[in-house]
Amino acid sequence: MAKRKITGICLLLGLLMLAGWIQMVKACEPYQEQEIAFSLKDSFYSEDQELILSTLLDADIYYTMDGSLPAEGAMRYEEPIKLTAGEELKAVPIRAVACYEGGESSPIYTKTYFLGKQAEERFSTKIVSITGDPEDFYDYDRGILVPGRIRDAYAMANPDEDFTDTAPANYNLRGMESERLIYAEIWDADGTCLVSQNMGMRVHGGTSRGNDMKSLRLIARKDYGEKRISQELFLNNSSDWTGNPITEYKQVILRNHGNDHEKAYLRNELGQRLARDAGFLDTQEFCAASVWLNGQYYGFEWMEESYDDVYFQTHYGTKNDEGSWQVLAPHRGSANIYTEDEAEAQAAWDFNIAYGYLLRDLTDDSIFAELEQQLDIDNFLQYCAIEIYLSNPDWPNNNCKAYRWYANGRNYNGPYLDGRWRFLLYDLDVGMARTGSSMADNPTLGEVLREEESNWDREEPLLRALLQREDMRKRFTEIMENMMEGAFSYEHACQVIDEIQQEMEGELEYQISLIAEKKAQEFAGAEEASQYQKSVYEEEIEKIKEFFRLRPEVMQKELMRLSSPSPE
Repeated sequence: MAKRKITGICLLLGLLMLAGWIQMVKACEPYQEQEIAFSLKDSFYSEDQELILSTLLDADIYYTMDGSLPAEGAMRYEEPIKLTAGEELKAVPIRAVACYEGGESSPIYTKTYFLGKQAEERFSTKIVSITGDPEDFYDYDRGILVPGRIRDAYAMANPDEDFTDTAPANYNLRGMESERLIYAEIWDADGTCLVSQNMGMRVHGGTSRGNDMKSLRLIARKDYGEKRISQELFLNNSSDWTGNPITEYKQVILRNHGNDHEKAYLRNELGQRLARDAGFLDTQEFCAASVWLNGQYYGFEWMEESYDDVYFQTHYGTKNDEGSWQVLAPHRGSANIYTEDEAEAQAAWDFNIAYGYLLRDLTDDSIFAELEQQLDIDNFLQYCAIEIYLSNPDWPNNNCKAYRWYANGRNYNGPYLDGRWRFLLYDLDVGMARTGSSMADNPTLGEVLREEESNWDREEPLLRALLQREDMRKRFTEIMENMMEGAFSYEHACQVIDEIQQEMEGELEYQISLIAEKKAQEFAGAEEASQYQKSVYEEEIEKIKEFFRLRPEVMQKELMRLSSPSPE
């Protein structure tokens, strides 16, 4: 009897200990990944909420709601934070830090909440929230989104100069001095969180840096936490080598539509998609995104791949210890050999040697064969054909990039790991009837071959040299005709335009409203400004469709130039 009582007591004590252990595990669960627990796990709410912040150990919690870094002296957490959901959607970035006795503190934790009556139905695209110290964005000295002190100093030193947006300014900084630490969160339209991590941010692009809404480059670094964005961000983006979905990114670009801003908003993306459908080797996948900066709506941008090392590693299945990818931006066929990076300087030297074959007699089969060992000629012909068909005047005098693989030990195997130069498409938004120099009837091939005058200096001398050969004229004609009958046909172009419009138009409404509010004083109010923006957008879409309707006939006539070599 006594043994049974002892056994029962032991069993009861064991159950109590197990229950206590379970309770302890549950209590610690919110703190397994971070030292401060946020009680609201989702990010989108259509009703008022109360956010509770807590720590496992005794600490004072300080928080901010404007993107600034929390520290002692910020708002001290004492009671649940009330988050209200009104008629209009708003975003609230909460940044919190725990300060312990002895002066130690936790990492800073960030989470953005979207609140509004229509919060669960508001989005039809991916959502990107960028949270960072406001001084890093807008401060006169440090801010990278403003002209700032650098522009004023330049204006003072050059009082008689009529400068453009490319003149020195805070937003025109390059390299690490232009990079600011931010916290990036990315969700699917249904609210599924895809990315939540510290990253670096820079302004991206050329002349479009002067726009109110900048293109932004988000960069993962080990110094910030995660060295990659480990997520499948783009549908139908798979490795050319393995066929597997791509789930690793070093950088992503939030593109502000470049020269197509406040026009059709999709020219570059359309060109990229048509090129991909035509079988061009390298294009940038993209998706529409609603971008928010420190809780404020920044606008509709395209989230796009970046042509960086990880892009090539994931697309072609290479590893760092096997070699390296070199990407150059040659100007007028000449890459800069005067760089401190020895590998880049060597690559530039090699590229210049390959491109220099334009000065040799490429009708000589032996010389042509030498060039074939250094340059993927078919890739180059297709690259030129796409730019010419789209009538892009911002090429080839600008927006040129070439790349190749350098293997360790000179072990070059694989169809794209052969060490030959290939080309990258980007910034296509000045083509497709965007300007008077990119209309459907423009004799672009004649300009590129220096048979027609051009205000944009469109000559491509290597293409001109290659087309001295009859087989290359035949091959270029074949490429162009396949494009016209297939991916670049009027029917297919209209289909792709409709698909892209369907993806972006839900968010474009908010973008147009944002522009209309800023330009209301130029019109009889925001409503009239909005109607004007919509009419411009609709007209630009029709211009693009008309371009693709008319372009084949023009290009058929242009191809007649290839019946014989261009005169020397």
